Amino acid sequence: MKQRELIQRFLDGEVTDTESRRRLFEMAGSDPSLAAELGEHMLLRRMARDSAAATPIPPALATGVLGTIAPSPATVGAAAGFGGLSWLIILLTTGGVVLTSFAIGWWLGDARKEDMIAQGAARTERRMEPATPSVSTHGTSAVTVPTESQRTRESVRYVDRYRDRPVADTRIPDGNPVGTAMPDKSMTYADITPSPMDAVGTPDVERYETASSLYEATTMTLEESARQRPGGWPDAVSLRTTVGAFGGTIQPLHAPDLAERIVLSAMWNITPSLSIGVDLGYESVLMSWESAQGSDRLRIDQQPNLLWGGVSVRYDATEYTMFDRFAPYAQVTVGGTRVGPAGRGALGLSVNVLQGIDIYGGADASAWLYSHDGTLRLTDRIGWTFGIRSRIWSL
Repeated sequence: MKQRELIQRFLDGEVTDTESRRRLFEMAGSDPSLAAELGEHMLLRRMARDSAAATPIPPALATGVLGTIAPSPATVGAAAGFGGLSWLIILLTTGGVVLTSFAIGWWLGDARKEDMIAQGAARTERRMEPATPSVSTHGTSAVTVPTESQRTRESVRYVDRYRDRPVADTRIPDGNPVGTAMPDKSMTYADITPSPMDAVGTPDVERYETASSLYEATTMTLEESARQRPGGWPDAVSLRTTVGAFGGTIQPLHAPDLAERIVLSAMWNITPSLSIGVDLGYESVLMSWESAQGSDRLRIDQQPNLLWGGVSVRYDATEYTMFDRFAPYAQVTVGGTRVGPAGRGALGLSVNVLQGIDIYGGADASAWLYSHDGTLRLTDRIGWTFGIRSRIWSL
């Protein structure tokens, strides 16, 4: 009976002496329902004092040292105002980041495409290159047969262009690769084109055409590969969506908890390795501060579920691909919520399981900035991340 009377006196604001308050808190420590009741009463008293600055925002549930409590509307209102400023900053910077990244990616991608095509052509020439040029005769004229690489380069220019024209009607361009001797003027260029395989010099234009076709096919294959490969260059932009469920986080500054987090991403591959896009997520964020109640100081923790968004840049280190499937990656996200800006970084390993589909996992670290009573506060989090990436559309 005395216990109930003491509780009622406290709720009515009649308990002011230190000894009675100490006994009351000891009872609350062994009774969770009493702790929740007292915590709500103390918060309501604080809300009454702050009513002049209160903003009508629905309070989120939170856990404190005295049980389940709700945050002060004044606190949430100040944080929401700071969040509006952060969204303005995000919107102003997003356009610049996207345009700059696309410009850099376009320039790097075009240069890389030309480099790959040139490398592929050089490899083809090296495979076809004989040890030394050969010499063949045709009639009374001695003709030096060009090497395979020369035939590959020059057959497109000379054989296909002049093979059906009489020599008398067309001047041989400077640097004629088929030799310097000129046979009968009534002969065509096809007649004076020596065979690379025939020792007696029998005309064989088809051999040149084969080499020419091989060169063209090699170039076209490289260009087509550049368009079809995931990522590719600006003429092969890929849109990827990322769906990830995140949890089991570790918080070094606070007690470990389970953070609900779901993220949807749309990423554009502007080079084979570099992607840029946007992230939208839903996550519980821990926010903490201390509050004075008379001679006592209470630590209040709230963990609201917030929608957040941001701009992401991801780099897949394809040059370090292992077993043609595993590649490390790094990702940075800058964004925010209605309570303030936020940032995230991740390092991990991506695994290609099917054509255009990757799964990934790694370490994740994030930081959230918010405001309470005009003071900026920071919450950090370290955990793990996993998800799936799938190419759903490409040009």
